[in-house]
Amino acid sequence: MARAKATKIKRPKKSAGNVVEILESKRPLTALRTFLANIGETPTVQEGQIALGAAQLALAGDDPDAAALIDLVLAHWERFPDRSGFHAEAFLNNAFEADGDPARLERVLMYATASGIDLVTEEEPVPAIPVRIEPHVRPVRAALDALIADLGKLGQPATRNPPASLDDVLAAERTRQIQLPNDYRALLTITDGLAIWDNTFFATTDYQSETRLAQDAREYIAMSSRYAGIDACVPIANCGQPNDWLLYDPLGHVRRGAPGYVLMLNADELPLDDLVAALDRIGRVAADILATN
Repeated sequence: MARAKATKIKRPKKSAGNVVEILESKRPLTALRTFLANIGETPTVQEGQIALGAAQLALAGDDPDAAALIDLVLAHWERFPDRSGFHAEAFLNNAFEADGDPARLERVLMYATASGIDLVTEEEPVPAIPVRIEPHVRPVRAALDALIADLGKLGQPATRNPPASLDDVLAAERTRQIQLPNDYRALLTITDGLAIWDNTFFATTDYQSETRLAQDAREYIAMSSRYAGIDACVPIANCGQPNDWLLYDPLGHVRRGAPGYVLMLNADELPLDDLVAALDRIGRVAADILATN
């Protein structure tokens, strides 16, 4: 049986607080069960979105109670006002991806079929990135040193971490099941994570565990499903605001071109040539803003 690609949810702003409360509780399953028990026999559309949104994100985060969570939501399925919209499709897709029990999968497929939702989709393969960091180490180091020096003159110190080994970088990729571009692999072997001005770059630990930066990136990508292909993007850095991110787009769909870096600035996307270009841009923008203050 073909497996579905996980589809993450776009949460409505009004329901975000409730979703976060459920997800950040010690037992999201218990919190969701309590929420469903308290909303009445006929939930509003927004209440249904909260329940499905919290369940979908919990499944996307590999919730250990995935089977029980799926059973709970399916038990209440007929109560939800919108069982064929985006939120319903997102939950069913992630439920189909998260669980391997044949009987449960059959139930998920049954509800999806009744709602006119096709869960069996083919994932577009991500091109392999052979490991070859040597050509990138020197230019990335030079761009980083120049950026740190320029912003240091403007009173903006950088926080650099000890370098990671290439083996550590590749282990982080295996853990997250991603591929990093070679110039970012090179950066991690120079500094394993970086904070400079308003920009916080991922370290290997951010790819290997659910740090705050990793959670913020996952939620941003989940809320940005209007961009086709963004689910395949790899977060590289947060650029100061909740909706400003540097991503690596391995399929080129968000960039509308070849694979590469894309800077997401709220509702706009800006393709960048490489990591050196991204570092250079930080320096230029920071100089323009800080020089006028």
